[in-house]
Amino acid sequence: MFLILDFTTTFNIAVLEKNNISKKELNAKNNTSEILIDEIDRFFNKLKKNINKINSIYIITGPGSFTGVRSALTFVKTLSLIKKIKIFGL
Repeated sequence: MFLILDFTTTFNIAVLEKNNISKKELNAKNNTSEILIDEIDRFFNKLKKNINKINSIYIITGPGSFTGVRSALTFVKTLSLIKKIKIFGL
């Protein structure tokens, strides 16, 4: 399972698993860093997926919102260190 994050202009989360993609878009321009973890958690709960099943994470690094990208990178790097997940920047 792959997690794809794009916080450059809007809040986009996608999960790709076995040729099936699920995605969520949220317009949260000012408080991305505050809602990031909660929204990802809600998204996984709605899909009934376990975040521990992620093999790798793809993150869009720009151009776009500096704060949004930095918040997402911090979250992804932390998750990578804890869960030993590969990260790829796009």
